[in-house]
Amino acid sequence: LVMEKATAAVLELIESAEMRGYLKKAGDTLPLRVWLEAAAGAPAPLEKKLTVLERIVLAQTEPGARRLAEEYCRAAARALEALTRPQTPGTVFQLVQVSAAEDSNRMERDDVFLFTEWKAAQAFARAYLDELYEDEPPEEKARSWYWYELTLCRPEEGGMLRPGPYTYLLSAAGEAWLFMRERPDGKATPQPEEDFWWSGLSLNLPVPFRPGDILTVDCRPFAGPGRCLVLEVGDNRDCCCVQVLYPCPGGRADIGALKHGHCFCSGVVQILSPLYRVSRWTGQLPPEEVFLEPLSRKLHADPLLGPRLWTAIYRYELETDRLGGQSSSGIPVADLLALVP
Repeated sequence: LVMEKATAAVLELIESAEMRGYLKKAGDTLPLRVWLEAAAGAPAPLEKKLTVLERIVLAQTEPGARRLAEEYCRAAARALEALTRPQTPGTVFQLVQVSAAEDSNRMERDDVFLFTEWKAAQAFARAYLDELYEDEPPEEKARSWYWYELTLCRPEEGGMLRPGPYTYLLSAAGEAWLFMRERPDGKATPQPEEDFWWSGLSLNLPVPFRPGDILTVDCRPFAGPGRCLVLEVGDNRDCCCVQVLYPCPGGRADIGALKHGHCFCSGVVQILSPLYRVSRWTGQLPPEEVFLEPLSRKLHADPLLGPRLWTAIYRYELETDRLGGQSSSGIPVADLLALVP
C-alpha cells in the first residue's frame, strides 16, 4: 500500500489522463528504476520531484531498492541546494533564453540576462511570460515555445567568472525542471543524475494505445504539438516497440519509435519524453494530415498492416539513400498510400 501511494505520486507528474489511468493498473509490473526515471525527467519543478522521490524512498523495504531511490533523492537535493543556498559574493546567475529551431533539430540561444540572486531571475522569467502571453489562453501560457538555461558563475582571482558544475533547465515560468552536472574529475555522470536531464531519450513506460490510434504528441517547449499514427505496439515493454508514422513538411511522412521521441520531423530538441502528455487525437485533422484517417481505419481493422507498412517505408528510405535521392526524410504521402491495399 505504501508503494502504491508512492507510485500514485509519480503519476501526478504525468499530465496525460490516459497514461495515468493505464499505469495505475499496469504499474505494478514496472521496475523501481522506471518509476524513478519517470519522476526525474518529468516537466515539473525539482522541489515537487524531490517530494515524490522521498515518498518512494519511504516505500522501499529492500535495502538495495532503498539505496537506489536514495541516490535519486540526493541528486535532486544537491542540485536544489546548489541553486538556492546563499552564494559567494559576486556570483552571477546567467539566464539564457532558448528555443527549438523551426527548420532543424537544434537549439537556438537568444537573449542573455544576468542576475545576482536566484529569486530575481525567477521573478523576471515569470513577469516576462505574463507580458508575452497576456492575451493568450492559460493552456498556451502553460506550454510556451521557449525555455531557459541557467548557470551560476562564480568569481575567481583576476576578476574572471567561472561557470559552476550545474546547468539548470528552467521552464518559461522560471521553474527549475531539469539539471546537468559536470564532474570536475572528468568521470562519467552517475545514472541518477543523468536521468534528471536525459531520461527524455529513454523513458520506457507501457502505453494504452493500439495500431491505428492517432495520437497527439506534445513536448513543448522542446517540440510539438503534433500528431502521429500508431503502426505497431509489439510487446509494449521494449523501448522501440511502439512504432509510429508522423507527417513531415513537403507532403511526406516518416517512421520512428514513440518512446524515444522519434515522432516529430523537425523543430525538436529531444529533452522531454512524449509519454508524459501523449493522448488519443479525436479532433479534425489539418489538410496536410488527413491522410492519417484512412490509414487509421485500415490499421484498426487489420493491425498486421502496421509492420508491413513500417517495413515498406524502411526499405524505401534505404533504397533512396542508396541511390543518392532526396535529402528530405521519409516517404512521399502519395507513395505511402499506394502501399496500402
